[in-house]
Amino acid sequence: MKFDKDTKLIFNAVESAFGKISLEIKPIINNKQCQSILSRSMIRKIFSLLNSQYIDRASRLKVLKAIRSLGEHMCIDFILRCQNPQQVTDNFRSVIGLQSDQFLEPAVQEIVLQSIASLKDHSTLSNKHLVHSVVLQVGANDPNGSKPSVNRIVNLLSDASCFQVQQDGDSLSMKLKSEFQNYESLRRAYDSHIMQVVMKDGFYISSEQSSSLLYGDKQHELSMQSIIDKLSTPGSFSQAIQQLGNVLKKFGVQNNDEQRLSNNNQEYDSNWTPIETTLNIAIIILKFLINFKHH
Repeated sequence: MKFDKDTKLIFNAVESAFGKISLEIKPIINNKQCQSILSRSMIRKIFSLLNSQYIDRASRLKVLKAIRSLGEHMCIDFILRCQNPQQVTDNFRSVIGLQSDQFLEPAVQEIVLQSIASLKDHSTLSNKHLVHSVVLQVGANDPNGSKPSVNRIVNLLSDASCFQVQQDGDSLSMKLKSEFQNYESLRRAYDSHIMQVVMKDGFYISSEQSSSLLYGDKQHELSMQSIIDKLSTPGSFSQAIQQLGNVLKKFGVQNNDEQRLSNNNQEYDSNWTPIETTLNIAIIILKFLINFKHH
């Protein structure tokens, strides 16, 4: 494809920016001791971006979204590195409506969701009877707090519109919708709703942390990152950049690129200029992240 002079200059600048990203991550990828600097999901995003095609308009839009997603991911990672892990856990618990003395253990979440998904005949039950039925199955695994745990999970699923709700006079009855009558689909809806609540509240949590809190391990990091990506909006990147700037100031980190970081345009445009601009912003953030973790 032939470009006019101006477009060719920008295209070359984009190619150069991708090259800079490759140079930044190469020492990390080739050094096992440094690989913890970037999470698995972030490395996956970077490699996916570096292997993208961006000649036609549709591809450029896709690449622009990918760059912003990566940039947002890096901003959040930097912000979280500056937070107390216990504070992250406490904030997460508070956002999803748990009291200070409550915590939904990952194993309990799993068995409650499995129990709800496997209720016999998926008949219509009142909230009270639904909770009672699940408590009977869960009690042996969570003898000290099964009812509060089940209640909270049922409420979260209800907020996620997983139930058909029928009103009979003053009483409400609930039945799990057909599309959620297996554990996998119910689990996806549950995880997605929790992350939606968390992100809507303006609270940042990494895919790695959310995997640990919801599953008790880091094996679900990629699936949690997929949920986060789907919930992101064009304004999410700008919001993350703004919060990153606040964190840099708080910790006295010199930021000579404040003006360039603030030039992020929220619109999705298939022209070459937004891609170049956003790529350069992503490179700045990547350097902040790598330098911060090295020290």
